Amino acid sequence: MDAFGETVTTAMTGDVAQYELDAVAKLAVTYVDDTNAGATVTVPSTTNTTISGVAGATGTYTVVVPAGYELAKNQAGTVSYTLKAGNNALTIHLVHATQATTVTTTRTIRYTLPANATVTTPVTVVQPVTWHVVTDVITGHSVATPTQNYAEVASPILPGYTPDLATVSQSLLTPTTDPLANTTVTVNYTADPVNLDVIYLDDVTGEKIVASGTTISGHTGEQGLTR
Repeated sequence: MDAFGETVTTAMTGDVAQYELDAVAKLAVTYVDDTNAGATVTVPSTTNTTISGVAGATGTYTVVVPAGYELAKNQAGTVSYTLKAGNNALTIHLVHATQATTVTTTRTIRYTLPANATVTTPVTVVQPVTWHVVTDVITGHSVATPTQNYAEVASPILPGYTPDLATVSQSLLTPTTDPLANTTVTVNYTADPVNLDVIYLDDVTGEKIVASGTTISGHTGEQGLTR
């Protein structure tokens, strides 16, 4: 008697019926993660991963891609199979899906002057840079690639004042996995030292009074009284 659930093939030879038990075959389907060195992917319980039949049976398996994954290169979405007696195996190769976005960061250059400055503070410079960000949907890991660098900016020339940075250097940007952030650079101007020569004139002759003058040392923008 054949085993329950198995099929047989019959052949009649004269008055004798011969039964041959068909070979049972099973196909086990495994999904693997090529992004993660071939680790086995746990698929939803609704995904058919076991096919039973008899040796010689043929069919087509339709891949059900789990959320967050996509088919690996050269992995077809449907796979034809022919069952052999015993256990058969079919491996489906997946890779992590990615999400592409863009992010803009800025480098802000601010300028400061002494409180008593006699010139106008330069306008703040804002430099934007766009980054292309690719995020692994499964791991959340992101790589950001810049489309350009922050260009060099020369500090404005202000008569009587000297900046601590004559030039804000170019910032060379490279792909990064670190969180993106805006940056700020502050350029501080200080007043240049100056000397004030005080000269006394004779109102009658209009001539300078010899050896009556003096020199006052200070900085641009400073105020005071002289006698």
